[in-house]
Amino acid sequence: MVEVLQAKLEQHPRLTEAIAKRGGTEWLENCTAVATTGEIPRQSPLLSETLREQVGEPDHSAGSATHRLSNITNAQAQQQWEGKGKESAFIQALSETYTNVVEKSQQTTVQTQQEKSEQTDRPLTNPLSKLEPINAAVAEHMKKDIAMAQIATQFIGKSAAPPETPSSTRNYEQAWGERANTGNYSKDDIIMVSGSGPWRGVTSERIAQTFENHYKSLLNKAIEAKSSFIVGNAQGSDQLVQNYLQEKGYKVEQTSQRYAVFNSVENALISTNTISSNTQVLHNSFIAKGITTDKG
Repeated sequence: MVEVLQAKLEQHPRLTEAIAKRGGTEWLENCTAVATTGEIPRQSPLLSETLREQVGEPDHSAGSATHRLSNITNAQAQQQWEGKGKESAFIQALSETYTNVVEKSQQTTVQTQQEKSEQTDRPLTNPLSKLEPINAAVAEHMKKDIAMAQIATQFIGKSAAPPETPSSTRNYEQAWGERANTGNYSKDDIIMVSGSGPWRGVTSERIAQTFENHYKSLLNKAIEAKSSFIVGNAQGSDQLVQNYLQEKGYKVEQTSQRYAVFNSVENALISTNTISSNTQVLHNSFIAKGITTDKG
């Protein structure tokens, strides 16, 4: 009986919610069940309506358990199901079922919260920290990009360069992996945006086309979520992105590291003060590693 009732409550969560609103187990134990031939035990108006609808009618998917409830003819068996609260086997079964469903739901909620907490607390490594520059000329500019990646939680970028042309943006997208171009953003995200510039044979027309086809839809989703952005100051994609964010009402703040911070009016998530502390740590690490770091 408990297994059948539990399957029903799990199948129809509104029944569990209705019982909870009326006092849960305490309320159930004050209900009275009266078994009659051809019907399920009668209880309070709520139980009569909801359980008759979900349990009382013959349910072939649940075997014959429902029928056994609604075809009580033996007087002794009938008395077993009748009664108020714990005096009724039916109310006992229903109370036990309700408790099981609530506990199961609570365990699931706790587990989900723990998983989310673990994901939130898990330190995010800088995806660009071990990436080699595509050439010596790019190395100096790459320091800025690594500093941006240190702060960012996600990445938006698509190279406009032909496949055979080396591209920092292409390498960045690969390095960010599952956190690149996700399309799923929140107000807690700081998104690094990178793109191609008009060099190494990449034309302004190709950059503009890539911006229209790839960047706009992702930027719009992040803007709707009120995410923050960090964007470089280079020609080409960077300027298109900066102009677009300002058109959308984002507040811009330039940093001393040759990139800009963009916050929505409602969500000033990052500031140059936050950035200064992060970039100082990075600067020291670059010196220790011997890195003297134009992307494409």
